[in-house]
Amino acid sequence: MPVLVVCCKTFCYGNEHNLSLSHLPRIRGVGTAATNMCLVASGCVEAYYEIGIHCWDIAAGAIIVTEAGGVLMDVDGGPLDLMSRRVVAANNKIIAERIVKEIDAFTPLRDDASTETED
Repeated sequence: MPVLVVCCKTFCYGNEHNLSLSHLPRIRGVGTAATNMCLVASGCVEAYYEIGIHCWDIAAGAIIVTEAGGVLMDVDGGPLDLMSRRVVAANNKIIAERIVKEIDAFTPLRDDASTETED
């Protein structure tokens, strides 16, 4: 099986989250979500994932990946929900599903969640 080259970030507000991709030898994070997603769209890397990212950080990249023929999904394998703050972008569905199987996902507070508290 070919080695995947994956761009990722595994930190959200300084907290490390468990991901079981440590056995993949070529995991890299090269900068912003937009840069990483453009690398997927161009074919330079096979996949990018991040948990805890905001919708405004991935919205443009999501369009670029889609227009390039890539695949976007939630880390649970469902369709991408921009407000969920969880994204997998890949060159194709097989790679996206392979990444999804390896991620131990958690659910951050949604970008569209109310920050008001009731008294």
